[in-house]
Amino acid sequence: MTAKSPRIGSAVMETVVRLARLGMPPREIAARNGWSTNTVGCHLKQARQAGIDIPRFAPGSGGARRVTVSMPAALRVRLQEPAARRGILTDELAERLLAACLDGDLIDAVLDDAEELADG
Repeated sequence: MTAKSPRIGSAVMETVVRLARLGMPPREIAARNGWSTNTVGCHLKQARQAGIDIPRFAPGSGGARRVTVSMPAALRVRLQEPAARRGILTDELAERLLAACLDGDLIDAVLDDAEELADG
């Protein structure tokens, strides 16, 4: 019995391509989604052969440096519906929200805690 080839357009392929294009290395894509690194590698190879522009990661490099930010499960649940509407993962939505707050210098406006900071 031979293994199935990854299909362009499959949900797994789309997820692998989207995360790789965000700079997530194959090893992390595999770990986050419960897939083998071989599965991720096969999807990336086929996507590249189909002409999809995906960054290459040096073996063992780990790709772009990323850190993990923990959040309560209740917050993750609240992010699921808005992420699904956008067709992205909840982690990707959380990253976009954080980046937008930082890029727009919006932390003080979002937290609205100026009085507390002045008293401190």
